[in-house]
Amino acid sequence: MQPFMKKFLTAVLLIGISLAGMAGCSKDSDKDSPSTAGGLEGIYFISRTGYNWGGMFSYFEPFALFKDGGVRRHLKAPVETLNIASDKKEHPGDWGKWQKQGRNIVVQWANDNETWEDWYVSFPANSGEKLSGTYTSFFALANSGRGEKYTFAANGSFSMKRQIASGNETISGTYELKGYGIYFTYSNGTKESWSFCFYPKNGQKNTEAFLMAEDNFTRD
Repeated sequence: MQPFMKKFLTAVLLIGISLAGMAGCSKDSDKDSPSTAGGLEGIYFISRTGYNWGGMFSYFEPFALFKDGGVRRHLKAPVETLNIASDKKEHPGDWGKWQKQGRNIVVQWANDNETWEDWYVSFPANSGEKLSGTYTSFFALANSGRGEKYTFAANGSFSMKRQIASGNETISGTYELKGYGIYFTYSNGTKESWSFCFYPKNGQKNTEAFLMAEDNFTRD
């Protein structure tokens, strides 16, 4: 087995262990679930299985659930910046309806339905919260053999290194965490923002692992 595949499988196992016993947790009955504001119920995620040249791998897919019964998948931008009416017109296939049935969540998409028996509630970042350390995207690594490493500092600076076939690409700048979003300002002045949330661990926020723009990151 390739060394990076061993790291990937180890990271998935550690995340899975941290989520053990939390499947099907309900915001109404779990005091440690994050509070939400406005029409957002929360960012939920479920475990998926995929296949590539390295074989089978697992990853976690996030969904934005709204109190009116709407659900949005493939959300890469911060949910706080979402114009729901416009987004439904631009991405109708990414919107569906959800409802609780006992401990399960039933989701109806335009062309199919699915039932989530095991699901988890993520945690948003606090305003002004900072990260510290290096985090690697193992989802990207498993899919393409390319890893992404972000090194965050408590002073609000960061650097990102992509491992690609032709070499390494490094980008740096500053970042800000706010709710379900991370906001980057690169050294060349360009700004970019992505959806963001922390995994739970024993009912608390786990700062060792997070989801950013649908990619799973764990601390090295």
